[in-house]
Amino acid sequence: MIPAKMADFYKSVAGYQVVEGASDESPGLYLTAGGYYRAGILPKPAKVPTTWVPYIRVENVADTVAKARTAGGAVVMEPTAAHGTSVALLLDPTGAPVAVAEWTAARKDAP
Repeated sequence: MIPAKMADFYKSVAGYQVVEGASDESPGLYLTAGGYYRAGILPKPAKVPTTWVPYIRVENVADTVAKARTAGGAVVMEPTAAHGTSVALLLDPTGAPVAVAEWTAARKDAP
């Protein structure tokens, strides 16, 4: 099951907890952290392209890139300075892109 593989990847790389959706709500999985739902993984409809690249805030981009490689992901863009921080572009094991970036608490645009 592709959603389960994706959930395992993000659990390994970012430390999310995985929660299954209720059968009457969704066949997907949810990623949670700090008691909040952070993302959802749903089966992708056929022939629908991926159009968004989500960013995940991480403490250390280089460490996260290493974890992604170990978890079966690919690195499309190695850690690079951009927007006043460090970013990298990864592909999870299914080929879906995700960017990781460091933000300090001092930045106004930090979530």
